[in-house]
Parts: sequence; C-alpha cells; structure tokens
Amino acid sequence: MGLSRCLWAYDILPPAGFDRKAELLNIASKGGTFPSVAPPAKAVFKIRSPKHREVVEQSWLNIDKDENQILAEIGAKMDVFWAAPPVIRTLTALTLVQSALMYSGLLSFYWAPFMPSMIFSWPPQIYRLVTPFLLTGPQFSFVFDLYLMYRYGSAAEKSMAPGEFFIYLLFVAFIIMLTAGGYLGAPFLLSPLMMAFVYTFSQTNRGTKTRFWVVDIPVVFLPYAMLLVGMVTNGWYSVLVDITGIVAAHTYDFLTRIYPTFGGGRNFITVPGFVERYFTNHDPNSGYRGYGTASRAPRPAEQPSSASTSGSSWGSWTSSGSWNGRGAGRRLG
Repeated sequence: MGLSRCLWAYDILPPAGFDRKAELLNIASKGGTFPSVAPPAKAVFKIRSPKHREVVEQSWLNIDKDENQILAEIGAKMDVFWAAPPVIRTLTALTLVQSALMYSGLLSFYWAPFMPSMIFSWPPQIYRLVTPFLLTGPQFSFVFDLYLMYRYGSAAEKSMAPGEFFIYLLFVAFIIMLTAGGYLGAPFLLSPLMMAFVYTFSQTNRGTKTRFWVVDIPVVFLPYAMLLVGMVTNGWYSVLVDITGIVAAHTYDFLTRIYPTFGGGRNFITVPGFVERYFTNHDPNSGYRGYGTASRAPRPAEQPSSASTSGSSWGSWTSSGSWNGRGAGRRLG
C-alpha cells in the first residue's frame, strides 16, 4: 500500500525538484494505470527488465522502511504523552486544541474570555469557567506557554498524591477566577494558572537551583524572576494578574501543608475517596513523592540522596531546624 500511494502521488505531480527516490518511483510507475480521483488498492505496472524489477523492489523496501520509521517516531512521541501525569497531559492537550483552533480562525475568540455576566445569564454559558484557562499567547508564546504549562504542571502533579493535583487545580482555578477574573477583570487566565504551577514547583524543590535564561538562581526565586520579566515586557497589569496565581497556589499550600504541619491545625482541603481511587486505578505509577509532608533530614553520617537534592525539602521552611532535628521515627508497640 505504501508504494502504491507514492506511485500514484508521484505520477500526478511534476517531476521537477524530485529527489532520487522520487525519480526511481517515477521510473517504476511508467506504464502503470492510475485513476485520477483516488489511489488504487494495489499498483499495476509493467516490469520491463530484471534491472527494472530490482529498482522497483528496492524502492518498495525503502518506502516501507521510511513508513515504519515514521510510525515508530509517532509511537515514541505518543508514549511520552501517555506517560505524562493524567491531569496535566489532558489540560495541555485541551489548551493545544483550543488555541490552535482559535489562532487558525476555525473557532471564534468570542468563546474564550472570562465574562461573569455571560456565565450568569440565561442560558448560562458555563463553558466560560474553563475556556479562559485554555488559550495561550499568539505566535512564539503559543509554544512557550504550552511548554511552561507541561513542564511545571507535570512536576507539580508528580509531587502530589493521586487525585490531589485535580483538587489543587480546581481550587487554584477558583481563586484565580475570583481575583484575576472577577476583581481585576482579566479575560484570559492561563498566565496566572501557569504562575501557580511555577510557584508550587519552586516550593516543592526548595533548597535547589534552577537555570533562568543563562543564570542559575535559587528555585524559590523563580516565580519572582518571571514576574520581573513580565513587568518589563507586558507592564504592571500583567504582573498583578500573574500574582493572583501565586496567591492561589500559596493559599492552597498554606491550608494543606503549612497550617496543619506547623500550626497544629487541620487540613481543610482533602481529596475525596472516589477521586483518589479513580486516579490510583488509572495512573498507579504517578510518581507520588509525598507533597505536603515534611521530609526527614539526613543524619550527620549520611549523604543527601539524589531525591532530596532534586526533590522537596520542606524542612528548610524553619530556620530553627526544629522539624529537621526529628529522628527517623519508629513504630510504637
């Protein structure tokens, strides 16, 4: 089938500019009968000599090899996609589809902005609770925004228990809608959502460094470095909108980790059992690293493992080291 399709295509196109393989296929297709509407199920052509047969068979093998290589590359990319955490891969895919449709003109931008008056109209446009988070910037920002969303969102989801990132996403999006959308009047909310992912990533990896452009900085300063760049390129209003993402992510962090761990309070945001079971069953290898729990510091005789170097170091929140000074812990009884 691969050769027949190529023979048909090369037969109706002018030979100018063809490479060697295309010219070989043109030679093989001479004398063949090809319809003008659709490619045949099997190519029919005349073999004029043993050399001609050798050329045809070698061309067929080359085409099949190229097709298999292309299919293998597509399969490898799909494996990477399906290996990503489920929530962020779905969010990234939806953002890619909506942004591509709108920037290509196939879908109107009318459906994207956050408009509270339209949400509470009749009939209510409920989709506006979602679409403002799924539109990237134009041109180069289209790729850059998708990359930032996938990179930092994936890191945040991997650091949380199964299903927790889904609840985190709902909570953070709700706070951003109230602050950036409702109070500041921002029509598009993907930028503060990405800033929330970056803030969570920076807090999960406290004590490490990251590369920002060409400079290595402590990872906790990454959100503020991005705010500074945003102020220079887009102005104060964009900075205020992005700050709402940091506020939303910090509020979640405070209610689920800081206050319960260091303030002795209860966790006000828990993952419902059915949500946890669903994500556990559908993504058992989610790479959970215990987000929201204090990690034990190594004893003096131990060397920090690679996980503690690149992972979360919640003990650095307190300068007194009261949490870091705790022992390994043993089961009572």
